[in-house]
Amino acid sequence: MIGDSNAKVTSDGSPKGLLSPSLQDYNAHIIASRPKPWRLSSQMYVAFFGGALAIAVIAILNSRRLPLATTKQRMTLAIGVLGFVVTLLAAYLATLLNIAPTWRPGSTGFRVLARVLAVITYLALYRAQRSGERIYTFQNQGGFASLWGPGLTAVFGLNFVQNWIILNLLPLLLP
Repeated sequence: MIGDSNAKVTSDGSPKGLLSPSLQDYNAHIIASRPKPWRLSSQMYVAFFGGALAIAVIAILNSRRLPLATTKQRMTLAIGVLGFVVTLLAAYLATLLNIAPTWRPGSTGFRVLARVLAVITYLALYRAQRSGERIYTFQNQGGFASLWGPGLTAVFGLNFVQNWIILNLLPLLLP
């Protein structure tokens, strides 16, 4: 309570608990020594236009730039790989089950499904990286790095790789 004579205080007289700073463990010089991260909201465009593989790679690289714990970085890796595997599994099942032509890999219907899966992957990756972005924003007022170059590279390059895998390598696994 405010004004409580039994309130706990530290040796320097500052309040302990609710009113104490929560970001003491993150040193500003460690954050400043890393390359600037990319804004999480900008990664949505990479997910929508590039697919699950593109957003997975961008999020994994960004998790290394953010002040995230190693467990959070591993979780980001796991979510990214899972999103890509789910996209491949959807393509495999659509081909294996001989679903209507609009849902086969390479068709418009499948491209919409792949984008939906990529956006779902982005939302999970956003949640995993959100605490790191908050800490970065609090500690560093220098802003974020531009995602234009890496984002466009991921959208065009990794989307091509993802589609090539789906259209060329996946049919080799079919009976």
